[in-house]
Amino acid sequence: MRKMFFERALAQEWIQQNANTIGEIPHAEMIAWYQNHLDEYEFPARARFEQLTVRISQKQPRDQSWNRLAAMGNDVLNGRPFEEVAKELSEGPTASNGGLYEWTTQGSLVSDVIDKAIFSLPVGELSAILDDQNALHIVRVIERSDAGRTPFIDAQVAIRMSLRKQRQDNARKEYLDGLKARTPIWTVFDDKQKNTQIAERPSVTR
Repeated sequence: MRKMFFERALAQEWIQQNANTIGEIPHAEMIAWYQNHLDEYEFPARARFEQLTVRISQKQPRDQSWNRLAAMGNDVLNGRPFEEVAKELSEGPTASNGGLYEWTTQGSLVSDVIDKAIFSLPVGELSAILDDQNALHIVRVIERSDAGRTPFIDAQVAIRMSLRKQRQDNARKEYLDGLKARTPIWTVFDDKQKNTQIAERPSVTR
């Protein structure tokens, strides 16, 4: 353990003293790295939205649930704040938060019906009533961003840092390998062997 700590300390000191020898990362090398890791820079579509929900049950059949939800939607259309309606009347999991869902990526929702709606509905527009088996919903998209890829110009600083770290790690490894090759390594077995040889050496009588 002490030996490993010593080696790491030496390697770190060497890196600090020779930081300038790492050199600048060529622009072409950064572009090549970006091209070979394009999948790491892709991001899915995502949306923030509000939701009103009424559950369907034996005590509250579908037609009754439909009428309740339609009344909620009309309240919003008539100017009542969505958040207020959701807190008071919605039965959805985020009702206490005004029906708000923060950034949600496409395909991450359990409900395919809601997922399709929030990624096709115009931003700011109330949806029609969405029938999702055991519940009915109305949603409104607050904000949405399309799927895409982080451009190289936005990623190049992080790429430069990553490649520079790779060079430092490689330099540290080469330094440690060279250090190990030049330094004899003693173990407890070496001491035992010495002691055995001394013990076996015949004594000289004068």
